[in-house]
Amino acid sequence: MKEFIKSFIQNENDVNLNLKSVDFFNRSPESRKIWLTILDRYYDQNPISFEELISEVCPKYASRQTVRNIVKNAIAQNYLIKTQDKEDKRKFLFTPTDFLLKESDTWIHSLRRLVGLISLAFALTLSEVMLLEV
Repeated sequence: MKEFIKSFIQNENDVNLNLKSVDFFNRSPESRKIWLTILDRYYDQNPISFEELISEVCPKYASRQTVRNIVKNAIAQNYLIKTQDKEDKRKFLFTPTDFLLKESDTWIHSLRRLVGLISLAFALTLSEVMLLEV
């Protein structure tokens, strides 16, 4: 297990891509949850409103004010777009910018590569994995 952790750390350092938007959202568990929730809804072609985001994130991950601050800062950094809902003018919807989408895609591909590298490095059979869990 120790070798696996060392390999993971080494490979993670090798794929450090200095992605500003990803770094912004990965700085805390609550901002990561917000980021992934917004991306999930975007790819479902169903942009998320602030109240829906609150119901997804609060109170388990963050307070309402923390979510508001993260979203406000993400908009200021041009990572998120805030638009008024066409059907309900009281609601605002949040979607990722093209910049955030591009960097998120790069991050996801590097994460897949990292997992692949670790899998190849160890090439563990199922029985070997089960032995590690004991």
